[in-house]
Amino acid sequence: MRSTDEDVPLGTRDQRAFRLVGAGMLAVPVLAGSCAYAIAEALAWRGSPNRRPSQARKFYLVLVVARAFGMALNCAGFNAIRLLFTTDVINGVLAPPLIFIVVLLTRDRALRGLPKVDWLFVYASAAFNLRQPRTLRA
Repeated sequence: MRSTDEDVPLGTRDQRAFRLVGAGMLAVPVLAGSCAYAIAEALAWRGSPNRRPSQARKFYLVLVVARAFGMALNCAGFNAIRLLFTTDVINGVLAPPLIFIVVLLTRDRALRGLPKVDWLFVYASAAFNLRQPRTLRA
């Protein structure tokens, strides 16, 4: 049986390492940006990369702090892959109950202002029930 290095001809080890580092360099700004967007939206701040830093100081402050925190974790010796895996597991566990809550909120006529749609609840409940066992097995 051949080793995993021989299975997929992706180039030399150096080339693969270069690709991995490049992917990481792309991921850091995306993760910091998504963190800044989530906090800005949760706290009702006006923030976007389309705005100048003088117009969205809090947004850019969160962006800088998130990047600095990520670099500090890396310099402290934390395993970045393990951290990403852990956050993915946490997201997988939290997503189904949050989706269920959103579905329950969509059934409330006072919140939506539209007639009640029962098939939407059935559809979303089925998706919730299909997703939940997979999350618990992981």
